[in-house]
Amino acid sequence: MFPPRDQWFGGGALAIIRIAMGVLWLTNLSWKLPPSFDCDPGEGDGLCYWMGQMAEHSQLGLHAEFVEEVALPNYEVFGYFVVASEALIGVLLLLGLFTRFAGLLGLLMSLNLYIGLARAPEEWIWSYAMMALLHLVILALAAGRYFGVDAILHERFSRSRGSDNRLATAGAVAT
Repeated sequence: MFPPRDQWFGGGALAIIRIAMGVLWLTNLSWKLPPSFDCDPGEGDGLCYWMGQMAEHSQLGLHAEFVEEVALPNYEVFGYFVVASEALIGVLLLLGLFTRFAGLLGLLMSLNLYIGLARAPEEWIWSYAMMALLHLVILALAAGRYFGVDAILHERFSRSRGSDNRLATAGAVAT
């Protein structure tokens, strides 16, 4: 679980970034919780409001069309998907468990936010770009191997790897 002493500073920095991003995902769940996802007419600025902002300000027409014609009319389905995805990303990053998988999911979610909201009024374009870049760092540098559960799992998966053990190979890659 602990890296060699010569990697404590870099590994510690990666662990702090990983944990901070996990906290970010979990704290942002509060304004989009089921069953209403803060989508009651005339109330709040929850999930439906931000999905509407995506439909209006997306940088890609196809993305805007999808949000407006598929996601918004089915906001409950998409709401559960968003809440489950963000909760999963947050918990996995906090624990340093299957961190590369969580980093990939976080990167995809961040890119979706960047595409959909970077041009929205009063949004700071760099916030979504930084989220994407930090998830790319987490993914590329296997941040869960530093002060995370992945340090233990990666070693075990790597020992079990082989051409006949695809689960161990997938586990080694995800950690």
